[in-house]
This record gives sequence, structure tokens and C-alpha cells, in this order.
Amino acid sequence: MKNKRNVIILSASLALIMASILMLVVYFVFLKPDSEDEGTFTITCQNMSVLVGEKIEIQYAVSNDDAEVVFEVENKEIASINNSTLTALKPGTTLVFVTATVDDKIAYDSFYLTVSREDCYVEIVAISNCVYQNQTLFVEGDSCQFSLNLYDTFDNLIDNPDCVITTSPNLAITTLPFGYLLSATGNGEITFTFDLQNYSQTIKVQTL
Repeated sequence: MKNKRNVIILSASLALIMASILMLVVYFVFLKPDSEDEGTFTITCQNMSVLVGEKIEIQYAVSNDDAEVVFEVENKEIASINNSTLTALKPGTTLVFVTATVDDKIAYDSFYLTVSREDCYVEIVAISNCVYQNQTLFVEGDSCQFSLNLYDTFDNLIDNPDCVITTSPNLAITTLPFGYLLSATGNGEITFTFDLQNYSQTIKVQTL
């Protein structure tokens, strides 16, 4: 009788142990990986700096290679994105939003994109007796008036930049409060040299 009771107790203990082992197997094989996956699906990007006109691939790190990644530019005047290829359009800074999806999981990130020009640039504004096209100032008669604007690499207007002007022998230029007076006895060139980043710009002069 005592042996029979011991057998029953032993059988019950074995059944309890087997049930516990089965529960552990179910947890680690079926439940635990899912809970870990929920916290490890991520996408990360780094801030980028590019030049106007550049086309580059956006670099990112996603924890699941099967994820579909979508980019959206906040300011579409600064850049455009086709799939993961970015095209820089004009100077400025904008946010780029990133969304990655796989199955029913979604991950988000964003980064700052800065677009600049390779160098400063000059804008010539014709005032009277001239037209400016294709880096050439076309002068009607023997004199004209024009003004000049200097922009930095981020398209910011630089106020009153220090400038040294040199001209061809058949050209004479006078600085006015609102721009320049150019006297021309023939075709030639004008070179503007600015202290800022030692930048210079040469324009052609053609008399009509």
C-alpha cells in the first residue's frame, strides 16, 4: 500500500515537471522571440550636407532588411527624393522624415538635410541702358548703370561686401550709391574680387 502511494506521488511529480517543461518550451520558442522583436525593429539615419545639383543615395540602418523604407522632405523646394535617391535643388536646411514598415511593425526617424552651393555667386541687376544675360552685360550706347548682389553658399544676401574691381582698358567704372556707372568704348571684361573667401566673378561686356 505504501509503495502504491509512492508511485502515485512520483507519477504526479513527474507530470508536474513535464507540464512545467512544456510551458517553458512554449514561452521561449513561441512567445519570447515575438516580444523581443517588438523592441528591436528600428531605423536610423544621420544628418546630411550636400551641394546644389548633387544626386546621392541616402544612407540608413534598418534592423530588418525586408522593411519598406519611405522618405518625405518637409521643404520640397530644397530637395526631392525618388526611392532613396536624393537630389539637392537649392540652398537651405530641411527635415527629412523616414518611415520603415515590415509586416505589422512600423519604425520612424528623421534627419536634417543641409544644401549649399560650392561657392558664392554674383547677381547682376540691369538698371538702365543695358541687359544682363549669360554672364554678359550688353550695353546700349556708350554707358549704362547696373547694381550687384553677392550671395553666400546658402543663398543669403551679403550686405555691402568689400570688393575690388578691375576692367579691360576700354572700360571705365564708377561706384554710385545705388550701383555702378559703366562707360564703354568697346567690348571687354569686368572682374569683381571680394574679400569673402577670396571669391571673384568675371563678366563680359558687349556694346551694341
